[in-house]
Amino acid sequence: MYPQRKIAARSGLAPSTDWVVQTDLGGVAFPTDIVTTAQWPDMLVQSRSLETFLLVELTVSLEENMEWAHERELLRYEQLAQHFKSKGWRCDVFAVEVGCRGFVGKSTVNLLRMLGSEGRRLRFFLKEVVCTAERCSAERCSAERCSAERCSAERCSAERCLDLE
Repeated sequence: MYPQRKIAARSGLAPSTDWVVQTDLGGVAFPTDIVTTAQWPDMLVQSRSLETFLLVELTVSLEENMEWAHERELLRYEQLAQHFKSKGWRCDVFAVEVGCRGFVGKSTVNLLRMLGSEGRRLRFFLKEVVCTAERCSAERCSAERCSAERCSAERCSAERCLDLE
């Protein structure tokens, strides 16, 4: 583990002690004194002392559609980001993509680096992303609609995970 001070120095996040991370799994709640909205990004990272929000939206799509999905998600949160900015807050929107067959988009790598991951830690997170995307895609896939190659009984293609090393 790295000392907290060094992580903050390497990451794109300004040093602060009040960073709060919320995910849509646990419920994302925007501060009602700043905005009331029905939009729910997959992850919200905020610091009140720095008046900063990071909105992260994850999309898992076919690799052929990743660029389109990236643009769609950026546009989806553009108005909300402008609202935060009009209130004097910094707001960055990160649309990150992972292909359903395990390809990790550059936007995902960039976000992990911005959050301070590098070296072994970055490779570990990327392997987890690849394996999770493949596992979840295989679970959603029905045998009638997919070829045996795409929907093997194996949960994670070890070869694909090892390609990242």
